[in-house]
Amino acid sequence: MSDRIDLITAGVLRYAERMENAGAPPTEVVDRPAPAGPEPDSHPELTAADQRITADLQEYVKQVEQGFAAIASFARASLAAYVDADAEARKQILNALAITPQQ
Repeated sequence: MSDRIDLITAGVLRYAERMENAGAPPTEVVDRPAPAGPEPDSHPELTAADQRITADLQEYVKQVEQGFAAIASFARASLAAYVDADAEARKQILNALAITPQQ
């Protein structure tokens, strides 16, 4: 056991930050309105397919964004548990050393 965990925690924090930022989709995907087509009845199949694909793409991007957020949350929670366990272990070791009976 080492008395420093700085490199590990810094790495996990960087990873969590990358995951939080990785899921941010471009606004042109998220904010794209449903296409209306060149004229209402000129190409209804193409317009319907474009609308369906746009909705599917927006849903997929939303799910990816949520997935990255979940990964980041898991990394941060695991890091907190690791740091807490390290602090508790240090406390127990120091208490054991302080309580050692003197001969």
